Amino acid sequence: MSDYQLAPNVLITSVGRRVSLVKLFQEATKNASGGTVFTTDSLPAMSAACHVSEKSFSVPRVNDPQYLDVLLQICKDHEISLIIPTIDTELELLASVRNQWKIEHQIEITISDTELVSICRNKRETSELFGSMGINSPTELASDSNVFPRFIKPIAGSRSIDIHRVDSSDMMQDKYLNRAKYIQQELVDLQKYREFTVDAFYTSDGNLICLVPRERLEVRDGEVSKGRTHKGQLVNILRQKLTNLPGARGVLTFQFFVQFDSEQSPIEILGIEINPRFGGGYPLTDSAGARYVDWLVEGHFKNEKSEYFDGWRDDLIMLRFDAEIFI
Repeated sequence: MSDYQLAPNVLITSVGRRVSLVKLFQEATKNASGGTVFTTDSLPAMSAACHVSEKSFSVPRVNDPQYLDVLLQICKDHEISLIIPTIDTELELLASVRNQWKIEHQIEITISDTELVSICRNKRETSELFGSMGINSPTELASDSNVFPRFIKPIAGSRSIDIHRVDSSDMMQDKYLNRAKYIQQELVDLQKYREFTVDAFYTSDGNLICLVPRERLEVRDGEVSKGRTHKGQLVNILRQKLTNLPGARGVLTFQFFVQFDSEQSPIEILGIEINPRFGGGYPLTDSAGARYVDWLVEGHFKNEKSEYFDGWRDDLIMLRFDAEIFI
């Protein structure tokens, strides 16, 4: 065991292809605790990020009853005190044991409160949450409405899977009528609105420390492949609305459509979804100077406190490309 009271190592779960995120945590963990970064995946041999980490572990699927037991044992066996979840399907499960693991095992799971995570996993409840913050969402449509085109997506969907643009009643499928599984909304006119992901960082006490809007210039498989940081009035408006978000902890990514006037001032903001985890485009935020990984790791291992930070670089563009790992 190291000289640190907390076990010095970090675990990133369901890591998949998040190579950049692993590398950022490796550097931050080395500096903060002298520890290392471990990873998990259902098939580590087929995960690029698992090959980058010091050691990886195969775990059951999230819906397996043994998932939590396996994860906890890995932490105990390898001196891990900080867990970073990365996929939507495990968030509610890990949120449900966060307090217990912190008290009984001194293991911190970087996740928001269970109630907030549950809301974020339900697109209809997310729209209601946006409304409580004074942010509009695209209007939800009844199944028999004659408003077309419309946008249909799963209530608990992610990664742009099973999303549909429906231009007429002839294109409606029976499964879309199930309100428990799908939400139907007015289609946002992309000739008028620009799409943004906003990376927000909250302390363990729920204080908003930073937010960085990233314009989504190009998206592939639900993840940004080209993006650009954006300051201006949008940051100040969102800071006012997102500061008091009950249950928020760590990194949350918000999706917005924003309409600007001729002077680039926001005239309407539409909230789309909230993901209480690191977004796939986070490396752009980090490269712009908003180092959430460092703040998270230093706050955990060194109990360092962060002040509100807005000194990140505006108009920084990220152009993503594919790279290879050979086994």
